[in-house]
Amino acid sequence: MVKLGPSDVALIIVCAALFAVGCIASLYLVVIPGVVQLRPGAAFAPLFGVLFGPLIGGVGSFIGSFIWIALLYPASSWTIPISAFGDLLMAAIPGYFVYKYPPDLKRAVFWTFIGASVMAILQGSAMWLLGWFPLDYAIALVFGVDMPMAVVGGTILIALLHRRVKAMGLYRTSKTVPSRP
Repeated sequence: MVKLGPSDVALIIVCAALFAVGCIASLYLVVIPGVVQLRPGAAFAPLFGVLFGPLIGGVGSFIGSFIWIALLYPASSWTIPISAFGDLLMAAIPGYFVYKYPPDLKRAVFWTFIGASVMAILQGSAMWLLGWFPLDYAIALVFGVDMPMAVVGGTILIALLHRRVKAMGLYRTSKTVPSRP
């Protein structure tokens, strides 16, 4: 069982606030109007997962995703759990595997890609089950919107902030990852 201290709870709150504000401030970057857009806020989930661990980063991303979608799209509140759970996965998967093994940037990139892929398949499948889009289009849509910013943007942020966060004593190690049996 993982025990969270006051500083861990504070980090979850800070992650949630930064995630929500970052997503609202950057919203969608339209590359080709009506066709291609990017979600810069997708870079925050893997960043928080790698820096603060899967529990703190995942829960912070989940709450932050819940907040920003509820504030901007209150009429579609039934879609919030789908997106929030996807952002939790996008933080928890790289966070877990980067902590289980010696951390390095290549590992962070690989597991961020895997986390974003799992999230895109699950969110795309949920969109298909809800009847929004055909399955292949829904998965491609989520991949196109979240994948570039999660992998490229997340990696850049991790490379820029890892040493600073570690120097401040906020970097979380195996404390937030269940130990091997």
